[in-house]
Amino acid sequence: MLPPRLPCDGFHSRKRVHPFLVLSLAFSAGGCSNDDAVTPENNVAKVPVVSPASLPPGRTDSTDNRRVANPSAKFTLNVTALGTKSAKDTSEATPVSGASVSLTKVATANGDTVTTNTDAGSGTTDSAGRLTFLGVPTGYFYVLRATPPAASSYQAGRIRFAPAPTDTVVTTKVWMPQNP
Repeated sequence: MLPPRLPCDGFHSRKRVHPFLVLSLAFSAGGCSNDDAVTPENNVAKVPVVSPASLPPGRTDSTDNRRVANPSAKFTLNVTALGTKSAKDTSEATPVSGASVSLTKVATANGDTVTTNTDAGSGTTDSAGRLTFLGVPTGYFYVLRATPPAASSYQAGRIRFAPAPTDTVVTTKVWMPQNP
């Protein structure tokens, strides 16, 4: 049979209370002079209230008057393919024209449903190393791969990204290091 349990609140227990704990409790019990603090007198924290008439259109939350950005269903992806001296040094970069760029939507899992990687587009960079993808769906992770032209001295490059749901335009660079 187990012995009966004794109350253990730090003051009435038979265990010794560490002096540091008592000191820290004394400082934290000292309170706060902030007017917004919950006090025994009011037992309520002061919460800013905004008149419903002053809320932005579509908002009904009277405690927050900040605008909420509308999520975007699709975004435009601007890509620049750049060749560099090495993978670690991107201080000197040259636009790579004629690079093949592919955009892949990464596999996802939603409950019991698992999707596979999906081709989301591909193209070739212009003379300035740029390519634009229009109407890319938001809400997914993507892999962007750039393969230099056959006669190039650069290696393929890759980046992974997930745009914010409110992004309408995403601009990124794919770095392709020079062959050793």
